Amino acid sequence: MKKLLLIVCLFLVYSGFGQEQVQTFYSKSTEVKGSEYIIAESNGIGKYGIHGSKLEFINTATGVIKEVKLPVDLTIKSIESIQVPELAISKILIIAFSSRTKQKGISDVILILSDDGSQMNEIDIQDLVVGNYILNTKTGRVTFFLNASIGNTKTDRANSQILIYDLKTLKKI
Repeated sequence: MKKLLLIVCLFLVYSGFGQEQVQTFYSKSTEVKGSEYIIAESNGIGKYGIHGSKLEFINTATGVIKEVKLPVDLTIKSIESIQVPELAISKILIIAFSSRTKQKGISDVILILSDDGSQMNEIDIQDLVVGNYILNTKTGRVTFFLNASIGNTKTDRANSQILIYDLKTLKKI
């Protein structure tokens, strides 16, 4: 009888670990200007923590949803649709927190996606955070003003940088 009771107790304990339900929560969303797409950020959260973020590109004309998985260590700060029709530029700019830093600080990662989510370029700015950015519609270039991370061991002003990125060629200038 004791063995049966032990088996039943162990079964009840381990059955709680066996099935994890992951719930999806939507946080940020934006319209992709000039197209039928909207973008929604979704996070999968279960009893063992966050299961990663993903972007869902929703075609509002057809109802088709395309998922773009993001690296697990990213948390999205902002999503912006960038349109420059004169230069045939249609991109999505995402700025996200990252926990990949070599130092003990917060760092940002800049992601540039195509307007339908089929291509993703990552700009690693190594232990810096995006303070501000501005788009020049004449050249199709985004200028990022990067600051040293507060929790970083190198916090002097000399670590602040300006980064210019060409959205047409998808390269740093």
